[in-house]
Amino acid sequence: MKIWVIFISILLSGCATMQQNCGVFERGSSEYRLCHAKKGSKIHQFRYAMELFVKNDIENARDWLFRAAKDDVSYTNRNIDPMGLISDNNPTVRDKEVGEKGDKAAAFMLAKIYDEGLGIKVDRDKADYYRTKAGNTVVEIEELSDRYTIKLKTKMVIMSNGENKEGLYDLYSFKISKK
Repeated sequence: MKIWVIFISILLSGCATMQQNCGVFERGSSEYRLCHAKKGSKIHQFRYAMELFVKNDIENARDWLFRAAKDDVSYTNRNIDPMGLISDNNPTVRDKEVGEKGDKAAAFMLAKIYDEGLGIKVDRDKADYYRTKAGNTVVEIEELSDRYTIKLKTKMVIMSNGENKEGLYDLYSFKISKK
């Protein structure tokens, strides 16, 4: 009997760790982004990658950008009941696409990484592939520094040719400064 109780308690404790509750983390924190990124949220994968990029952890940033840019079943679809309605029981809201196109901002960043050889060899073919995948897109970047606790949000319009529209910041122009 004791063995069954131990066995079942081990199984149940494993179930609790497989679906982590991201609500326990402060909204906007690194842990919050990472939790949602692991669950498959494209925007959180991109934001976490940008956080790593700002911290010069290029290799891990690139890995998260690959995940964010990958075409797969959307994060939203994992939270939809079998009838196709969003789980908050709102019958008027339906997911219009079963598959989610990868995050365009992540594709743009991968194009920059391949263009400039950041942590890898320069590969113009892959850069062109990701630049085409990004298309014309609006990129929202949140730069965070645990050290100085600053937050900077910037929106940029990225054109297919990699140029930014009028007077908007380039991805690499961010500077971290004390408050």
